[in-house]
Amino acid sequence: MRERERSGLWKCTGGAEKQNYCSGFQVQTLEIWLKVHENALQGDGDEEDLGEDEDVRDVVNEDTSRPDVPLKPVDHFTLSTDPELWGDLTELMIELAISKGSAAYHNRAAKYPASAQDTGMKKRFLTNDLLQCHLPNKQVVSRDWLIYSPSAGMVYCFACKLLSLQQNAFTSGYADWKHPERVSAHEKSASHRESMLAFLRRSRNVGTVDALLRQQRDDEAKYWREVLQRVVAVIKFLSVRGLAFRGEDELLGSLRNGNYLGLLELIAEFDPFLKEHLEKYGQKGRGTTSYLSSTVCDELICLMGEKVKRRIASELQHAKYFSIITDSTPNMSHTDQLTFIFRCVSDEGEVVERTHTGESLADCVVKMINDLELDLSNCRGQSYDNASNMSGKYNGLQAHLKKRIPLIHYVPCAAHSLNLVGVNSIEDSCPHARNFFDLLQSLYVFCAKSTHRWDKIFHNTDVIRALKPLSNTRWTCRADSTKALKENYKAIREALGRFSIDPEEKGDARREARSLCTQLDKLETAVMTNVWDSILTRFKATTETL
Repeated sequence: MRERERSGLWKCTGGAEKQNYCSGFQVQTLEIWLKVHENALQGDGDEEDLGEDEDVRDVVNEDTSRPDVPLKPVDHFTLSTDPELWGDLTELMIELAISKGSAAYHNRAAKYPASAQDTGMKKRFLTNDLLQCHLPNKQVVSRDWLIYSPSAGMVYCFACKLLSLQQNAFTSGYADWKHPERVSAHEKSASHRESMLAFLRRSRNVGTVDALLRQQRDDEAKYWREVLQRVVAVIKFLSVRGLAFRGEDELLGSLRNGNYLGLLELIAEFDPFLKEHLEKYGQKGRGTTSYLSSTVCDELICLMGEKVKRRIASELQHAKYFSIITDSTPNMSHTDQLTFIFRCVSDEGEVVERTHTGESLADCVVKMINDLELDLSNCRGQSYDNASNMSGKYNGLQAHLKKRIPLIHYVPCAAHSLNLVGVNSIEDSCPHARNFFDLLQSLYVFCAKSTHRWDKIFHNTDVIRALKPLSNTRWTCRADSTKALKENYKAIREALGRFSIDPEEKGDARREARSLCTQLDKLETAVMTNVWDSILTRFKATTETL
């Protein structure tokens, strides 16, 4: 018997060896498995002869819930999915069935014509309702332990057929569809519970080779998961703070490898796991998996970005009603960037903020909302700046969206409107105001033209607040410039006076300083400084509130 088992076992491993599917380690493990079963069949109970193989014996030792049966060769480790065709079960067949689980032998379908049973009055068939358990709390649980034979039209208890000590209808085949309550009775029987416990115990350790390979795979997955946890933490840190990732190169140990690799190197100084990973995979080059490259970094950033977008979309869907704010502006590379801002009201009542033609912008808005799987018909508000392509009455973005969703109301951006009030109605229509702000800009340009002038005027005087430049887009920045001139009017005047008579300075610089002193000596300049400081202080506070 042992010789037949040996020949059958090597028959199923020989093909794998020829195709290099089985490593030397796996073959050695199969030999250990065979040795254990030979001792089990002898029944001598001699464990000392196994030496270091005792742990392996514990893993593959046959369950005591089933008596020993002679082992028969199973070609290529195959087992029919039809339980009626199993015949006499061997330990090898039981191991294979347990390793695959009951799902491999369910043979579930919508109808089971082979299960027909003629009771005289009518034919009865197996239904999927019998394959489910209805709990008292109305929860429906699948009876995974029931497996069906398409050839015999009967059901079997998977655990009992493999491991039960007792023979019953569910080990030989059950087809009494008229009495479905017997399935529940078997489910609650002591023999079934013992078989299920034996199945669970053996399923944890079934198949030494498979278990070792799974362990190797799990260990490797755990290793790379640990690496990714550290990589993702670094990406989140840099992203939240808006810091650059890359440097001039991607070499570990380089002072120019950027913040991304630099932070990983810093963590590695205190993290032995990451230190070992960098030493092992850090300089492998292209084609080697390390999860440290810029390609993986970019992919993780995209995945995290999609996750954030999904979260925003989920919150908007929960809130149902929302409004949008859209604006575009060129970046440093002169590429136009379109920004979407969604506003909604949460359950707590708090406002949630995340984060060139009107028709094309409208298409972008609609596409963005559709990508987020939001219902555009639920949009009730829109707000943009006062540019013609955004707020135009006929061809602006708001007009095109209004045509598609009549209930979407447009409210001009209040802060931008207030900014236009300052630019158009005050500065452009008042020459004195325009001259005053030109003086403010001239003072800043003169002082900031070189570090030498800046130090000489501000760091060697009693100036409290440094001058600020003006902005063409943000009119409220004039409040800071005016405030700086008002608080340091006398100190700036005296510093420019000394500069205008300094023989070490160039003539053009002295003449420009003298001209600025003349402007500051005028009464109207002092009056305009105080008046505009009072106006712009309120102007800025209102804008920041909006």
